[in-house]
Amino acid sequence: MSEIDISKLPKGGKGFAHDFAADQTIFKGVPWGKAMMWIFLLSDTFIFSCFLISLMTARASTTAEWPYASEVFGLEVLGT
Repeated sequence: MSEIDISKLPKGGKGFAHDFAADQTIFKGVPWGKAMMWIFLLSDTFIFSCFLISLMTARASTTAEWPYASEVFGLEVLGT
């Protein structure tokens, strides 16, 4: 893989546009698999944070009691 001379890249707004104008230049020498793993981890963290915040908001917004987990998941199998 060829090394990229960071000092030759444009600065400021032009540099920002230059970063997103080509395929892998935004990662500047980072292996593609490593960059995609970090993007996956960040997006996964964001999604599960949204799920947890939604659950906490739903539980905090109601005045009714939530059912007991032992009653909800206490299934009887074959009459036992």
